[in-house]
Amino acid sequence: MGKPATRPEAKHMLQKLQGQVHSVVTGVTVRGIMGANFVTAFRTTSVHVRDFSESEMELYLDSGTPMDRAGAYGVQDMPFNPVTKVDGCYLNVVGLPLCTVVSLMEKVGTVLKLHPRLRVPYFDRCDGCELGCREA
Repeated sequence: MGKPATRPEAKHMLQKLQGQVHSVVTGVTVRGIMGANFVTAFRTTSVHVRDFSESEMELYLDSGTPMDRAGAYGVQDMPFNPVTKVDGCYLNVVGLPLCTVVSLMEKVGTVLKLHPRLRVPYFDRCDGCELGCREA
């Protein structure tokens, strides 16, 4: 699902997703500095969406927020809070699986210095990160 073009489309997306589990899949390709080598990976995350009332959905739609979200929702959107559980990479659902990007950059020879995970937004929601608890 992409971003909804209209309010009725956003409402339809939310109705279709509520009470369901769906997958968010993101593909990432990183090209080396010299451009000769590149690596590709994808990340899949399962998202459990709660059931919500018609009035909750209408208030959320009234906010305009769903119009800027793929699937008409954001896992981080409060107070609507549409998601009950994320199985996998939380940042994949927010927009970009940073751990995957970092791993691919290292594979093409980029030397990175990482900040402590405490400084990464939503770090506490990332379970099973492929970088583990590696710190700077």
